[in-house]
Amino acid sequence: MPARRLAGPCRCPGTRRRHRAAFHLGEGARARPPVFRAARVFHATRDFRAVKGFRTTKDLPGRSRGRHGVAMDATPDLPPQNRVPIFNMPGVVTASIGLLVGIHALREFVLPDTWDIAALIDLALIPGRWSVALDPARAADLLANAATLAGDPEVVQARQAFARYVAAEPAAMPWTFATYALLHGSWMHVIFNTVWLAAFGSPVARRYGPWRYGLVALAGAVAGGILHVILDPLSTAPLIGASAGVSALMAAAARFVFRPPPVYAGGGAPWQRPAPPPLQTIPELMRNRTAVMFLGIWLITNFLFGIIALPLGAEATSVAWDAHLGGFIAGFFLLPLIDRHGR
Repeated sequence: MPARRLAGPCRCPGTRRRHRAAFHLGEGARARPPVFRAARVFHATRDFRAVKGFRTTKDLPGRSRGRHGVAMDATPDLPPQNRVPIFNMPGVVTASIGLLVGIHALREFVLPDTWDIAALIDLALIPGRWSVALDPARAADLLANAATLAGDPEVVQARQAFARYVAAEPAAMPWTFATYALLHGSWMHVIFNTVWLAAFGSPVARRYGPWRYGLVALAGAVAGGILHVILDPLSTAPLIGASAGVSALMAAAARFVFRPPPVYAGGGAPWQRPAPPPLQTIPELMRNRTAVMFLGIWLITNFLFGIIALPLGAEATSVAWDAHLGGFIAGFFLLPLIDRHGR
């Protein structure tokens, strides 16, 4: 068979003899089509790294150098993997936790005591202030209730003085039904609430987005404050803490997080994200053993918190279980009204 030669002379300096041996196919010579095609690309393109699908052995550690320093690589160039975030939570939940922690740190380390007390009076929810504002005749009942308080004499005296202040200036402050949730009594208090917020606020925020997440939390805080004022109208102890809003998010999450995961039935691509399942109805929740256990533990825990004093502030104080209950009820029954997946 006559020999064949590539069109055009070899222009690579110092390698004429090696290229002639590689690219001339004479009689009895073994054909090497892959090398032949790679050599043509090598001659056509001086910058070899710009050729898609080919890489030099300098860029491929651990590979043996082939002819002309060329290695075939069919691996696609994938985009670099994103970094794993530090907080694997929705941004609105992370912002909520940062807000609560930041406000408490501001009160602890920046504000003087007089400013902190003023902020507590103006932002905390005080049931006695609302009772006297709605019915001034209950001022005498408010003072009588403060006189029956027991405990440390200095603390009792301070509470009675504060009751006289509330009776003298019974201004209604409607914003306190929401702003009390931004204040906390101690670091233990704020950490306890933020942990539960991260656990149960995240699924609600992922399913419904930041606006409806905020709506459920706000409605729970307001409902918890209203129920607390109804059940303890003559109290002058300021109500603070985000527990009512967190309880609303817990109740909202309980409507769908305990549902068994859907079984893939073969419709559509397996990597496609399935549609969120509808909310569980109350009968379905009652038949769900995990949901019933969760609800039972939550109710028992709140009952114990209501009768046991916990050191959540400067002194041991009882937890406002009624505010928790009001927030839980609001989140449980409000979520179906704003749910779009079940429609």
